[in-house]
Amino acid sequence: MKFRRSSIRLFNFLLAGFVGLAAALPLQLPADDTDIYLGSSTAVGSVQPNVLFVLDTSSSMNGKDGTPYTRLDRMKTALHTILDIATNINVGLMRFHSRGGPVLYPVSDIDADVCTVEGGCPDLVADPDPDPDPDPDVVPPPVFTGMQNRTYVISDDDDDGMQGTLGSVNLDGVRLHVGNVNVSGVADTLVEVRVNDDDDDAEEDIDDAGMYLDSGDLELSHEGSKDQISGMRFASVNVPQGATIVSAEIVFVIDEDDSSMDAALDLDVWGESATGSRARFSNTDYDISSRTPTSARVNWNDVAFPSKGDQLRSAELSPIVQEIVDNPAWNPNQAMVFMIQRDAADTAGGNRIVETHDGSNGDVEAPLLRIRYAAGGFTTTYLIGVRYQGVDVPHGSTITNAELDFNAGNANSEATKVTIYGEDVEPFEVTYETRFDAAFWQTRGMKDVDLQRVVSLANDGLKQREIAIDLNMSLGKVNRLHKEGVSAGLIKA
Repeated sequence: MKFRRSSIRLFNFLLAGFVGLAAALPLQLPADDTDIYLGSSTAVGSVQPNVLFVLDTSSSMNGKDGTPYTRLDRMKTALHTILDIATNINVGLMRFHSRGGPVLYPVSDIDADVCTVEGGCPDLVADPDPDPDPDPDVVPPPVFTGMQNRTYVISDDDDDGMQGTLGSVNLDGVRLHVGNVNVSGVADTLVEVRVNDDDDDAEEDIDDAGMYLDSGDLELSHEGSKDQISGMRFASVNVPQGATIVSAEIVFVIDEDDSSMDAALDLDVWGESATGSRARFSNTDYDISSRTPTSARVNWNDVAFPSKGDQLRSAELSPIVQEIVDNPAWNPNQAMVFMIQRDAADTAGGNRIVETHDGSNGDVEAPLLRIRYAAGGFTTTYLIGVRYQGVDVPHGSTITNAELDFNAGNANSEATKVTIYGEDVEPFEVTYETRFDAAFWQTRGMKDVDLQRVVSLANDGLKQREIAIDLNMSLGKVNRLHKEGVSAGLIKA
């Protein structure tokens, strides 16, 4: 729809906000011809009522009034509702701000063809007569009509990736593999290595670089008010050089269950390059942070909060391990070293305290590295994902053609059949499941009531961790919803 903007004198009534109007129909104002009609199935007489909706777009419409939604958003919702049910009336739109405003759409039959009302719909016609005095608070986007073409390209390294049959996700590859791919391996092999020496797990104080090698636990990622880097060394990891890493993780055992476990936590994980010494940790200052890091880093976000004695599993670490074993300096049965630190953007103050080899049950509860790799004749099917930002196709547009264009990464004449599907525009949760040796993503739709559920339990006095358990929701998600509820004034202080 293209809106004609024509000059108009300021009416002797001002509609201070359409939400209030919609909530109190019919509404009488001290001005001429201000009755609001929704019409009926048949017109009364031969004359249809003229209704001009005056939309308040001043800065005051950014207020939320204790709800998650702005007044402008609620006004739009109310307007859609009224226009959907209105019949047998003439409707127009006008925008109001502090210095008056333009008519956006002339008063016309609600069922009339837009192109007829506007005098034609030439292709790619933008507004020819922009508002000479635009509202500084609200800048409406240009409106186009007719047949249009749009082209979008991927603009971020994390907007394309692929997931193997066993679930590992790779965001760093230079190619996307479509269909079945032969991977070097007759089968996938599981390797498990546990920290087996007191000097193979350690902590480094970020402030003074001091090393701690004899603690019975590792704090991920602070001791009191001091942030620290935790290091773990796994001796004799028997993975061939150049093997394809299917999955990798570190499994911890929770040593303490204190109040810091109630807060959300985001961590960063990286490894020591295969070109480094990968020696046992020492008391030398900076003996963790000074090691040659891998280029690959993994964001371990929304870290789980198990109880004391339960396992804590890391995020997927295959990009780090893949970089290490692909390095020509790597040989089987060498040591692998990993470092963990709080993410720079994390402000929730969470902590996870896990067992070390120095602990009372270190031989069975020290950190455990689990790597699954393939090495000869192994075939996997990749699921690839691509994401395009800033897609400005108007809501309700008729799509006549859409395609994905790729550049070939290598020559292959074999026929490949693929299925393409998109992500629903409605938000949803995704969980990864394995059943009968098959791996898949399980999706579950999310409802707008999530915020209200968190608000209700918080106002009942539950802590965030208790809310997460009660709602079967990640602690990070509860933390974000809790902040939103506090910001909107929905959660009592």
